[in-house]
Formats: sequence, C-alpha cells, structure tokens
Amino acid sequence: MVRYKDFSDPQSTVFYTVRRVVKTGRGSGVAGFQPHSGSYKLSSGEHYVVEIYSFVPSPVELGPAKLQIGSDVSTVEFPLGKERDIDSHYDLKRFPFQVPQQIRGFPAGVHIYVTGPEGDDVHSDIMIPVQFRGSLLLAIARVAFIGIGTSGPGMIAAETAGKLNFGIAVLMLFLGCVAALGTVFTSFKK
Repeated sequence: MVRYKDFSDPQSTVFYTVRRVVKTGRGSGVAGFQPHSGSYKLSSGEHYVVEIYSFVPSPVELGPAKLQIGSDVSTVEFPLGKERDIDSHYDLKRFPFQVPQQIRGFPAGVHIYVTGPEGDDVHSDIMIPVQFRGSLLLAIARVAFIGIGTSGPGMIAAETAGKLNFGIAVLMLFLGCVAALGTVFTSFKK
C-alpha cells in the first residue's frame, strides 16, 4: 500500500484500491490474479474474492458511508452481500463473488463505489473489467449427453426391428451429436 499512498500525510484524501482478486476453494492460490490487457481473466464456475483496501485519514470524520460492489451482468453473484460499512480509518474489505459455469465466455464489469448511509450520494465509482472463460469440458459433456439421448430411441427401434448393426449405431450417434451441437451452440450467432 505504501506505493499507493503516503499514510503519514495528515492532508491525505479518502481512497480505496483493489488489492487483488483471489480464487477461493479447490485449487485456490494466495498470489491472486493480475489484469492482462486491461481486464482480469477468470473462469466461470469458480469462486473468487476481490479484496479492497480503504483508507480514511485521521483528521477526516468517518460518516456512515458504505463501500458497495455490483456487476453489470446478472450471472455474477455476491453471496455475502454487496456492501460493507466504512467503519475504520484503514481497512481491508472482502467481497466474495461467483459465476455459474457457462459454456460460452463473456465479459462483465464489476463496479465499486462509495455511497452515503441510504445508498444515495454515489461517488468514486470505478469499474473493473473481467473476462470470464467458458468451459470446453461442459460443452463436450452436454453434446455427448444430448447426442446419446437423441440417438438412443432410434437405436432401440432399429434393434427391435432387427436392423441395428455397428455402422448404423455409429451413424445414429453421429447424427445425434450433430443435433446436439446445434442445440448447445445456438446462442453463438453473430
């Protein structure tokens, strides 16, 4: 924090800064993520914490202000709330957030701002750009399950009629997977 602020200066101004974004839970790290090309690159289906330092110099009276966080994308969830009271001169605020696993990657903006006691008087608004990666494994699993489910009834009917062989089974499974690809990736239109 010293690189951001001279804390001994009595004329300091109130400020906050993002310390880091850290993955929590399985496979979590201590170092945190650094932005690349102007945004954080995170995976959907994971849990993260954004850590924010807030500083209010000693001569400044602490009013009933709140540090708030939100997102412009509804799939970004903040399970422990979107606001923290600014109740000390120097503090570290943590905001856990999560995104359900998605097939397709998407951009999001995480907004951090200070408000008055009733959520009014919004000021010091900053936006953190985040790019969430999609899951190729989830896409493959969905295509496989839909393909098998689509081709299964046809295979049962062909077996009942005595006309199912290995070639017909592979063809039906292939066509079922083609139908699954069209189903899973319909949202990827230009």
